[in-house]
Amino acid sequence: MFGGKKDKDDPDSTADSSSTTAASATSNISGKTEELSRTTDRGGNHKASESPTDKKRKGSSTAKAREIFTQAKNSLIHGDKDGPQTPMQKLSKTDPALSVPQGTNNNSAGESHATANSSFSVGVTEDKNKKCRRTMEDTHSYLYNFLGTPAPVVDSGMSSKSTQSLDDKSSLTTVPSDQSRRVVETDNGYFAIFDGHAGTFAAEWCGKKLHVILEDLMRKNPNMPVPELLDQTYTAADNQLEKLPLKNSGCTAITAVLRWEDRVPTSHSATGSQAIAALAAAASKNAEAAEQAESSKEDKESTARSNSTAEAAAAAAIQEAKQKATRQRILYTANVGDARIVLCRNGKALRLSYDHKGMDENEGRRIAKAGGLILNNRVNGVLAVTRALGDSYLKDLVTGHPYTTETVIQPDQDEFLILACDGLWDVCSDQEAVDYVRNVHDAQLASKILVEHALARFSTDNLSVMIVRFDGQKLQHNAMADIGVEHEGAKEQGTVSEVEMLVGEARRQSVFAREGALDVPDETDELEDMATRDEEAGPELRPEGQQEADGILAEKHKASQSSTDADESKAVDESKAVNESKAVNESKAKRRFRWLRWLWRLTWLSAVGAAGYFAYGIYELRHPADQIDSDPSKKTLVILGTGWGTVSLLKKLDTENYNVVVVSPRNYFLFTPLLPSCTVGTIEHRSIMEPIRNILRHKKAAVRFYEAEATKIDYEKRVVYAKDESDVKGDTVEAEIPFDMLVVGVGAENATFGIPGVREHSCFLKEVSDAQKIRKQIMDCIETASFKDQSAAEVQRLLHMVVVGGGPTGVEFAGELQDFFVEDLVKWIPQIKDNFHVTLVEALPNVLPSFSKQLIDYTESSFKEEHIEIRTKTMVKNVTDKYIEAESTQADGSKKIEHIPYGLLVWATGNAVRPVVKDLITQIPAQKGARRGLNVNEYLVVNGTENIWAVGDCAVANYAPTAQVAAQEGAFLARLFNTIAKTDAIEAELGLLSEKQATAKPEERKVLLDEIDGRQRQLRRTKQVGPFHYSHQGSLAYIGAERAVADVSWFQGNIASGGTMTYLFWKSAYLSMCFSSRNRILVMLDWVKTKFFGRDVSRE
Repeated sequence: MFGGKKDKDDPDSTADSSSTTAASATSNISGKTEELSRTTDRGGNHKASESPTDKKRKGSSTAKAREIFTQAKNSLIHGDKDGPQTPMQKLSKTDPALSVPQGTNNNSAGESHATANSSFSVGVTEDKNKKCRRTMEDTHSYLYNFLGTPAPVVDSGMSSKSTQSLDDKSSLTTVPSDQSRRVVETDNGYFAIFDGHAGTFAAEWCGKKLHVILEDLMRKNPNMPVPELLDQTYTAADNQLEKLPLKNSGCTAITAVLRWEDRVPTSHSATGSQAIAALAAAASKNAEAAEQAESSKEDKESTARSNSTAEAAAAAAIQEAKQKATRQRILYTANVGDARIVLCRNGKALRLSYDHKGMDENEGRRIAKAGGLILNNRVNGVLAVTRALGDSYLKDLVTGHPYTTETVIQPDQDEFLILACDGLWDVCSDQEAVDYVRNVHDAQLASKILVEHALARFSTDNLSVMIVRFDGQKLQHNAMADIGVEHEGAKEQGTVSEVEMLVGEARRQSVFAREGALDVPDETDELEDMATRDEEAGPELRPEGQQEADGILAEKHKASQSSTDADESKAVDESKAVNESKAVNESKAKRRFRWLRWLWRLTWLSAVGAAGYFAYGIYELRHPADQIDSDPSKKTLVILGTGWGTVSLLKKLDTENYNVVVVSPRNYFLFTPLLPSCTVGTIEHRSIMEPIRNILRHKKAAVRFYEAEATKIDYEKRVVYAKDESDVKGDTVEAEIPFDMLVVGVGAENATFGIPGVREHSCFLKEVSDAQKIRKQIMDCIETASFKDQSAAEVQRLLHMVVVGGGPTGVEFAGELQDFFVEDLVKWIPQIKDNFHVTLVEALPNVLPSFSKQLIDYTESSFKEEHIEIRTKTMVKNVTDKYIEAESTQADGSKKIEHIPYGLLVWATGNAVRPVVKDLITQIPAQKGARRGLNVNEYLVVNGTENIWAVGDCAVANYAPTAQVAAQEGAFLARLFNTIAKTDAIEAELGLLSEKQATAKPEERKVLLDEIDGRQRQLRRTKQVGPFHYSHQGSLAYIGAERAVADVSWFQGNIASGGTMTYLFWKSAYLSMCFSSRNRILVMLDWVKTKFFGRDVSRE
């Protein structure tokens, strides 16, 4: 039974909408209530998963820490006796309610605990969100035994007498504390959250005072409906805040009152029932109105009769109602602002609050009628909420009248309440929050889960979440018990409400109570107070007393006026001193922060300079200069391949010294370390490709490029045979390219080690086409596994991805593939979640053999966490289209043959010599016995030749075949060739100078000899080029889950690291290694695109 009522300040509200609720649990929610409180069905796919229930209880150290934290917060609120005091601390001296110590979980109402008969439990979690907020401006309060439902009052005189008694004796701020008293067990709950803004004052004050004001009003007006009491409570708190310091402070509020009531069925209420007190009040009012309408006698007699008639009607209504009444659990809510309360009913989220925001049309119309405007969805462009407590500077526009609801709790349907500030609701829907914690029966744990969920969703506000979990069995038991409802004249002696006990105890322990440290008002205050009392007395006001008071006040005013001149003179002097001091302080502040201004200027200028330099670089890249033509008289340098070694050579080679010809089957350079990322769409393949013509076009002298495959090298003829292998062919498809100098950098092909089926059924990972093939096959396996009526065994096979090779390439691909599954595939194709599996097969005892033992262990443990299976000491013997046959070595040394089914098989191990290199080896006797490539000397010259050099994977130079080695070999050859060209030029000049000095005159000969001597010294310096020496910079590998490992050289040793920070280093290192700024920008954009939008799961 759920319903709501219109806000007091809603311009469209009518008298009939004061309290509307559904007639039954299955009733439809109609009218405005349905619009404002409709069930939200925006839940996500995230279901609440039960946290482990067998967690160990917190130890004594945790309890002690909690006690210390509570004491610290109490110290902040109540202050140090000798230290500076906040407005709250000063107010607490005269208002004991403000000095109530914080309770468990920072409960602002004080220490409140459940009893044996409590039919609900409360869990609260708060978090400052230190990444986004410097201060915590939220407060909350809750009570397990709030005021019992007052008995209805029949006699209006008794009611006024009771009210007078409360005013005089039982006001909660002056109630004395008696430790012999005990708290009445009511099982009535009070729950509230206050989200402060412009400081914490308003939220802290409301957390301490709102329940006190509400209980006071309930006692004074026992017959008034609770929604109206809540409205009066909010407006009373709003008015009091306006009179207190820090008028700019404000807060949004959400309040819920859960109490037992005796109610009678009625057709006039949407809930299907009405409280006896409200029914009695209505009957009394109707009888009084009817009597007054019929009466034509004097006013006094009419008034007396109407009163007696009203009391009789109320008494009759109460007696009749008691015969029909049943005990029900009622939930009343009220809110201003965007804090929210949600009820879980049969797993569905029912919102019991209304978001008062600037974007709301009804609130916008109300603000406009009040003379304000909504600017950027804010009131007058300042406040985001249209209703709040406090905010005195906007009080004409921002009202404190709440939106209220009344709901009958159904023990068999209603499960729990969620009260939370907007920090949760900004990142989580109502239904999603309900789904997340529905199966978590521990209220405290449930509140913690929602806070952690909001932080994980990057909430930017303070977070406060309160969960109120209902106990259905105790609800049904207490409905039959005499608990929570007061009966007339049946109040037990020596009992007080929980609020009375907490406030009274605070008053007893306060300095105000112990020391009587009340400030004595001056005479003017006394007289003004007396004048006020006299005015309120009405007919009892004595004119003489009024005249006397006026006379004394006038004399005081005259006496104060006589000292005005002296005060003004003194004030002028003080003002000058203050201004001078202020000027000095401002001057010091300016000097103190001058370096910050210069730092800002320097930063700004650096940013502008970097942007200009970057823009110029892009312009220069897009607008190459004119090139000089090749010189036929110079030597022809032929370079085979466009890999790491040859591109590094071309980048630093001075092409003016040679006629350079480049031959390669691909017209681009490929940044292979990021190729595994292309297989799953983390990076687009064109982002790591640099067109070779971009490189060659920026050289000073023109370089010829032929896209062709070098099929044969004739060493004796000094000729390279090339063949056009493209799909589009012209009249000429083969050509002979003569050379004077030759650099072989054709790389290597994939090694299959003679294992049957590898080349037919495996995917390799060396070229762009390989990455594209793997990408298609991954999605083919997934879509085929999702096909109708596919058997379970076949689904498991298709979704088993096997990677052979535990080197950096295989490890990085396995990590990327698992990331693709966890971050993207499982979201869009959830049915594959339980079957998708990645296995890494390695013949050696461990993966990443070139890394340190520490990083190997870290990688294997990380793979275990990511559910990537590693099979070491496993050698592949045969490959079929559906499984691989492997021989694994057991712990005891025995061999075991097993079949490993797969859907995708990626072969990432070993290099083999290309046919053109094999043919060249057979032509050179000195290369006899070479198996892994061309044997080269310390200058990278192919053994047995004079004018052929080899770099990269096709050269055997006692170094690992890595991109880092190839790049350094290419740079070395560029320096060597530039030196050779300079040497040849110097030797040619020496020859000419020798010829000149032989025929020169004696006086000219001395000059020529000096010049020859200089050239010879220059020649000796130029020829001083040492042999190639590889400098290992370190090894990097991405291992998935945004983690990487790095084995970096540092002076004489290595630094081994792994984790998320290493992953950032891995990214920065690879960005710096990219060939051009274009590549770096494209790769960064791809990373950003993947982070925000995920990877594409389409096939192509």
